[in-house]
Amino acid sequence: MGHEEIPALLAGAVPARAGRVLLDGADLTDAGIAERIALGVSMVPGNRQRDGVWLDVEAFENLAILPDTARSLLGVRHREREIGAATDAMTRFGVRPPDPLARVGQFSGGNQQKVVLAKWLDREPRVLLLDEPTQGIDAGAKYDVLQLVCAAATKGAAVVIASGDYEQLANICHRVLILRFGRITATLTGPDLTEATIAARAQAD
Repeated sequence: MGHEEIPALLAGAVPARAGRVLLDGADLTDAGIAERIALGVSMVPGNRQRDGVWLDVEAFENLAILPDTARSLLGVRHREREIGAATDAMTRFGVRPPDPLARVGQFSGGNQQKVVLAKWLDREPRVLLLDEPTQGIDAGAKYDVLQLVCAAATKGAAVVIASGDYEQLANICHRVLILRFGRITATLTGPDLTEATIAARAQAD
C-alpha cells in the first residue's frame, strides 16, 4: 500500500485488511462510503477529472451534494435554489468565474479543484482526506487551495493529506508519517519536519 491509498482507505473506498478505523471512538471499519460521509468524512480524490467532478455537467449539478439548502423536506430538487446555493459556494471558495451554469470542463485545473473542495468543505467535515490536492494546478491556484485546506483545519476539521510534495508537507502539516510497503517507517514532528528530512526518510532503503 502506498501513501496515495490512505485517503481511499479512510474514506471507505478501499477495504481495510487489518486494524480498525476509528472516529471519536466509533468504529467505522465496516462502514461504507455513504455512512462515513454522513458521519462527516469527506475525501478529495487525486484524479479530480475522473473521480472528483463531471466535466460535461454544469457546476451547480456538480455541487448538488451541498447541504440541503436547495432541497425540500421531501428531497425534491429545486433547480433555482441549487443554482443559488452553487453561486454562493463558488463565490465563497474562490471559483473563477463563479458561474453555476458553466460546465466544469470549461474551468482551469485549479478552479476544477476548487469546485471539488467547495462540494465537500461546505459540509464542514469532521475529517477531510486529500490525495495530492495541488497536483496539476498552477502556483496561484495551489496557494488558494492550501488556504482553503488550512481554513478547514482552523475550523476544527482533522485534515489528512497524502502527497509526494515534500515542500508542501513540511510547510502545512503538523505531523508527517512516512510509509514504505504499507508500513509506517517514520513519524516526523517539530524541528524534524523539514523538506530535507522528509525526502531523506522517504528515500531511505
